[in-house]
Amino acid sequence: QDMFPDNAKNLDIIKNSLIYYFYKKIEKISLNNADQILVHSEGNAKYLSKQFPTNSDKIKVVYNWINYENKHLKYLKNYKEKNIEQKTLKIIYAGISGPAQNLIELLPMFKLVNHKKLNAKFDFFISGTQKNDFQLIINTNNLNELVKINDLIEREEYLENLKYYDLGLVVLSKKNKTPTIPGKCIDYMLAGIPIISFSNKESDLEYYLKISKSGFNCTSSDPMDMLNILMHFYNDRKLIEKMGSNGNKFLKNKLTLEIAYNKIFK
Repeated sequence: QDMFPDNAKNLDIIKNSLIYYFYKKIEKISLNNADQILVHSEGNAKYLSKQFPTNSDKIKVVYNWINYENKHLKYLKNYKEKNIEQKTLKIIYAGISGPAQNLIELLPMFKLVNHKKLNAKFDFFISGTQKNDFQLIINTNNLNELVKINDLIEREEYLENLKYYDLGLVVLSKKNKTPTIPGKCIDYMLAGIPIISFSNKESDLEYYLKISKSGFNCTSSDPMDMLNILMHFYNDRKLIEKMGSNGNKFLKNKLTLEIAYNKIFK
């Protein structure tokens, strides 16, 4: 999914060229010996086909899926109970804070939101190598009222809490060069909340959100574009329910276990 070791090299996690080529050799051997090569987006299929053209006929695109059941309904946001005209726009991000995300790149956007005095709140539930640096930058820039950084919570608690938010945030650093689609998109679709995505230009998130009609994406290097995406929902709260519902329908119709099974085994 993450196109290792290329992603690690792009993010300067692997700096030694000998180590990189060692892992590339393992990758090549693994792909040569595989009966099928499963990737989670069209961009990933093209990426691998370009590097390993002799294996291109083995590659299948299978989106990240979920075995959706009635028990998952408890995670779904009830827009009839929730007042979508509420003043505060609440955004959630839960996961890792490391080089692949580089949440520090969000600082210029936070400053713009703060300057415009928007009634918005960002809640981060994170762990990782950049957590302390991220907290320090938020403190130094007096953004604690806008951005709250919390410890990572258990998955069940996280899924239960999603329905109390308006938007789910996805962040990929501009240093990424592979077409990654983070798995947390499924979580947001499960909760029925729209996705706002700030990603590297190579990511497939733009296409993914377009076909699902579940949110908006822009590059993580353009704070004005990030702000504009927020303003779509800030100025039109009914868009939250519309895109959130679109994402939930997309998940139930296109990201099922049955569809994934048929692609793999039939």
